[in-house]
Amino acid sequence: MKRPPVVVVLGHVDHGKSSLLEAVREEFRITARESGGITQHIGAYVAEHEGKHITFLDTPGHEAFSAMRSRGARVADIGILVVAGDEGVKPQTKEAIVQAQAAGIPLIVCLTKTDKPGIDIVRAKNELAKEGVIVESMGGQVPCVETSALTKKGIKELLEMIILVSELQDLSLHEDRGTRGHVIEVSRDARQGIRATLLLKEGTLRLGNVVGTPSGVGKLKMLEDFAGNRIEEAGPSFPALAIGFESSPFIGEEFRVFPSVEEARAHMKESSFAPPRAPVAESGQAAEESVMRLVLKADVAGSLEAISQIVDSVNNEGKFKIVKADVGDVTEGDVKFARDTKAGILAFRVKIPSLIARAAEREKISLERFEVIYDIAERLHKIIEGGKEPSVQELGMLRVLATFSTERDRQVIGGRVITGMAKKGAAFEVVREEQLVGKGKVMNLQRSKKDMPSVSKGEEAGLMVQTDIGIQEGDYLKFFAS
Repeated sequence: MKRPPVVVVLGHVDHGKSSLLEAVREEFRITARESGGITQHIGAYVAEHEGKHITFLDTPGHEAFSAMRSRGARVADIGILVVAGDEGVKPQTKEAIVQAQAAGIPLIVCLTKTDKPGIDIVRAKNELAKEGVIVESMGGQVPCVETSALTKKGIKELLEMIILVSELQDLSLHEDRGTRGHVIEVSRDARQGIRATLLLKEGTLRLGNVVGTPSGVGKLKMLEDFAGNRIEEAGPSFPALAIGFESSPFIGEEFRVFPSVEEARAHMKESSFAPPRAPVAESGQAAEESVMRLVLKADVAGSLEAISQIVDSVNNEGKFKIVKADVGDVTEGDVKFARDTKAGILAFRVKIPSLIARAAEREKISLERFEVIYDIAERLHKIIEGGKEPSVQELGMLRVLATFSTERDRQVIGGRVITGMAKKGAAFEVVREEQLVGKGKVMNLQRSKKDMPSVSKGEEAGLMVQTDIGIQEGDYLKFFAS
């Protein structure tokens, strides 16, 4: 008996990875737990085609998530190499090829955006050949499917190709190996505690099972499928959100099911696994005058890893030192730790309770929250350049939920304000998959079809904008005072 294939989607920023998966979800009416927008961490989705299941792993495109993409390739059976037909091979395309080769998984090339005029498919294939990926139409052995997320062209053909390639692989189940798989994400919830996303490779994971990794142990109290539905069990190649870990496992670790908690803990003691951690300084160390110490808080472990990598990448002059890195909401303990170590707090997609924010203000601790990784990198660069306060006042951020009419350099869009405010006349930047892709200005602003001077956090708005780029659903607009 064979298990379903696990497929990782890899490729350069804005080449259509998330749009491709969105097209798959729409085609098969799959409700994703986190649909649309920037992919900040690995999302797992299950599609069914002709009675056969396929598990997809989506990966972020930003360069800071390289380690996460590499892990995705290692736990997958097949790699989908997404290449935009109008752009061809780019730096992260090359990175994806190397990661797939290192993982030893077969590739299927998916040429996206083939509905756009003026694309050069032959050029893209020639560029791939230079990187050692020779598609079948050019005499090689790598399958290639031309797709369009907009028209749904090639979506069914891609799924059929995945099933064909998987049938040529040895994906047989091995009952004698027990229940095992990999940890693909970890987060912490104030009420539920540690939340681990597990991907099964062998056996069946059930409620009440004792699971263990080299770093974490627990008895499963709750399981959810990829769509957030409560389940009693999960089978091979299926992702599941597991709650019940007493101690946090690390992303990338293998997990196993054990007869008892004691045996699982013994496995922890015997293990020599040493996962990479963010560099953390001792709290008792005297703070150097020229160094800015940082406490990092993030929604999931993958984000925390990426933020640590960003800090390292901009830290050529030794300006920053990470003194603590953890997942979960900002707590009173974080504020006290920051006070004792003379550190600032960078929070990414986590909650900051008003009491905690006021405590940080009393202690004169810098506490900043971010929605996209791009902003953290930009902020650190500004600090290095000499100012803790941005030279231009940032008003807020909006997530684009829908796009409407486009006329020359003007476009009508709809979205929800997620921080601060949107303001008529404000300049804005367009952030797509963690990259700055364009700029513009708000010409008109409406709420409930009435013209407004501004719209605040949590409210939906319609905007007429003047811009140098076609804004897409899932983009983020960052507003600045004009």
